[in-house]
Amino acid sequence: MNHSDASVATGKKLSSGGSLPLGWRRRLTEGMASMDVRSIEDMAPTIEHNGTTPVWWLIAPQEMRAATEGGFLELVSEWEIAGGGAVEAHSHPTHEFYYIISGRGIMKVADEEREVHPGDLVYTPPDTTHSIWPASENAPLRGLAFAIGVPGAGKVDYT
Repeated sequence: MNHSDASVATGKKLSSGGSLPLGWRRRLTEGMASMDVRSIEDMAPTIEHNGTTPVWWLIAPQEMRAATEGGFLELVSEWEIAGGGAVEAHSHPTHEFYYIISGRGIMKVADEEREVHPGDLVYTPPDTTHSIWPASENAPLRGLAFAIGVPGAGKVDYT
């Protein structure tokens, strides 16, 4: 899939300089939802490190290479959103991944909302509006964020 194909499927021009990974390409070309949530509950582990460690490949080695070619690790953070709180809708020029550690939440990417749980990994393409909030008014939602900056993007203001 090239940029113009992805633009038609998503209504957004990709700024990554690469193609989309297979999982996301398949969803777009088959008319499936564009939001990709992957969970260790949906896959069997691969035994790695000389048979000592089960590994759940939420993103397989090299899977994101074309989409992130020329990019850089922008950030890794742990965050918590209090019950009743929210991260308001925003976008930035990064590939962003949210990994849910605890709690239940609602993640919105573009126009699609999905409930997320511990063990879920959510991908947000560059320049795509996204937001997240706890599913409960009382319980917090905790997670990790990883972002890969795209070539040519300036400094991002995360405040």
